[in-house]
Amino acid sequence: CGSRGCLEAELGACDPSGELRGRWLFDGPAAKAPLTREAGVAKAAPYLAAATRTMARLYRPKAFLYLAATAELAAALRDAVKAELESYPSGFDDAATAFHAGAYDDGLALRGAADLVTDAYLS
Repeated sequence: CGSRGCLEAELGACDPSGELRGRWLFDGPAAKAPLTREAGVAKAAPYLAAATRTMARLYRPKAFLYLAATAELAAALRDAVKAELESYPSGFDDAATAFHAGAYDDGLALRGAADLVTDAYLS
């Protein structure tokens, strides 16, 4: 997030019911203008691209999954990060990995956590 606040809170401003929530994270406490989804994604993309590039170099994953409150927001983040990564190619990076997007689901997250605990307990 660039050490300026929580990216989740900033992107939470893309929710029409709370457009001003978290705006100060990128623009300071005096920010008054509503943050559109497009503007929030554009501001978040360089931070997420830097984190994605670092993770790709350290761990060489086969894919990245971007989750957000809605599938549309997740897809917008995925596309913006891919474009950001492609606009600044590096000789240190391997071929592009796969990028996926989806909506966050509390039930699936809790089941996944339960599976991890069960696997650790039984191993």
